[in-house]
Amino acid sequence: MKSKISFSALLLAATSLVAAQAFASDEGVETSANTSNERYPTQVIQRPGIVPTGIIGVRLNSQMTNLKTIGLSLSSEFGIAKDLEGQFSYAGVQFNDWEAKNTFNVGAQYKLFGMPHISNSLTASLPIHVGGEVIRSVTFGLPTTFYNDVMAGGIFGDLFTLTMRPNIEVAFDFKWWYGYQIYGDFWANVKSSFGNFGMDNKTNQAKWQGQGFWKKLPAHLEMTYAFNHYFDLGGNVGFEDVFKAKESFVFGLNLAMRGGKLFG
Repeated sequence: MKSKISFSALLLAATSLVAAQAFASDEGVETSANTSNERYPTQVIQRPGIVPTGIIGVRLNSQMTNLKTIGLSLSSEFGIAKDLEGQFSYAGVQFNDWEAKNTFNVGAQYKLFGMPHISNSLTASLPIHVGGEVIRSVTFGLPTTFYNDVMAGGIFGDLFTLTMRPNIEVAFDFKWWYGYQIYGDFWANVKSSFGNFGMDNKTNQAKWQGQGFWKKLPAHLEMTYAFNHYFDLGGNVGFEDVFKAKESFVFGLNLAMRGGKLFG
């Protein structure tokens, strides 16, 4: 076991050189630059909430949970058309249990409207499970972003999840985030949730229940540094539940790579 953990720790250190967290599509930050004629901005605060048409980004993520489980995952975003972004990800592998995940995720984000200092989008995400019940749930969001030249914040990302198999369930999660362009090309943001509620139906006995942030409080700090228009290096640290800090501590490193017509 010790040898497995040691090997996993070395692998985490190695993959930190090729990992990812860069696109501000998670943040939905609006750009002040004309990205159809200029290179992709190095400052996150200037990046568009929807990836421009023809641009593709790939992220490689490494994360350790509870100081024992190392996970690697892959995700990408690509501009399909004006105001429409496609998304694809693979849940990856965990090296503590030497287990490969069998879940892929496809999604999209469409910009509904934008005006100075505020923008709003519609998102949809569909996990696809290889083997067994292929489609089990779908998640929708209405990410709304408020921003200025140096900071931004948002609510309602991944707001509603409908579970169809094995039983019908619904869940609402009121997530929020706040970010700041600290200095130059260095960006940091925090993420959490005001709480959640929904209908649980795992035993065919449906019941409504919920948790406010005073009962369960996720808290994550994320940082991104842009080396240039092509690559970002990022890191994150936090807790899935602050009140269960020992069991839910996570940290990770990541790198984003971008390409497309803007660089031709």
